[in-house]
Amino acid sequence: MPSPKIAIISSVYNKAPFLDEMIGSLRGQTYTNLEIILVDNASTDDSLAIMRRHQAADERIKVIHLEENRGQSGGLNEAIAHISAPFFTEIDADDWMDCKAIETVINHLDEQTDFLVWRYKEVWSGGESVPMCNFRSEIRNPADTFLLIANLLDQDRTYGGSLIKEVGTPWMKLYRTDIGQRIQHDTSFAFFEDYLWNIKYLSQAKQAQTLNAVLYCLRRGVDSYTTVFSPKKIKELYYATDKIISLVSTLPHQDEVVLASKRFLNRNALLIMYFLMLAGQKDGIILNKLETKAIIQWYNDTKKDAKPPLRERIKVLFFSGHLWWFYRLLSSLIKRGKSERWDGH
Repeated sequence: MPSPKIAIISSVYNKAPFLDEMIGSLRGQTYTNLEIILVDNASTDDSLAIMRRHQAADERIKVIHLEENRGQSGGLNEAIAHISAPFFTEIDADDWMDCKAIETVINHLDEQTDFLVWRYKEVWSGGESVPMCNFRSEIRNPADTFLLIANLLDQDRTYGGSLIKEVGTPWMKLYRTDIGQRIQHDTSFAFFEDYLWNIKYLSQAKQAQTLNAVLYCLRRGVDSYTTVFSPKKIKELYYATDKIISLVSTLPHQDEVVLASKRFLNRNALLIMYFLMLAGQKDGIILNKLETKAIIQWYNDTKKDAKPPLRERIKVLFFSGHLWWFYRLLSSLIKRGKSERWDGH
């Protein structure tokens, strides 16, 4: 196909130590017909100054400064709204791309493609590099957009003969701008939001491709929102799961998507229960009683199709059955006994 302009976007918040490497990898692309849109999410370090310096040296770069932090999703919404190129891709502010990434993608891109996903590698602080996401086969059939949704929802199985991991992330993908600009990232939560956005996108896409080439470098060993546990993420995972399943239920009921959505719901119910145990859930502190009841119902409604392993069923028994309530009662009695001994009664 002809050589279309490609937009590369990034939402940046306090990533000054990594920006020269990230922006340098974009400016150094062998494919030069680019627009680079960098959104500063009200950074408090030198991130904005570094982006301005690169902007002054390269007219392809546009820097947008936000007066208040809108979160990763809000920053991406702002960047997408300013894209003029027909296609775009996203890069996290602490990652980088192979210098031939965009050229390789363009050489592979079919004229009718709406969505293209390629491989990445994890790069650790010690220098270790691990290639990820090996595709067993390339896909181009328009119907395969639903197979991508199935693989996104259920990453423990293979749908359509192509093992696709990390489809939910916004990076290592090429999107059509006219579809992307019709969809807003949800700014009400962060954890799993990119999964929701990608399902919205894929539900409107007609043709998808995979590219079996490692072109994106994901930095590991750096704390980020997705790698640090917090009780807030439990609530966000609950909301995200509920919204994703609600959206998927409106899609055409292809067998692969129906099965994958049940397994996704079952897996996330287990994950939420496990997180609640780690956090020491108390009624109404993280999830209220109705929400807690809902995730137990999610699990019970899907366990027949999902067939979780024994170790996961034991976790659920501990959480939702008598063992959990016995544990809470026993803990309460022990604490009361310690308190009474401390008071001298």
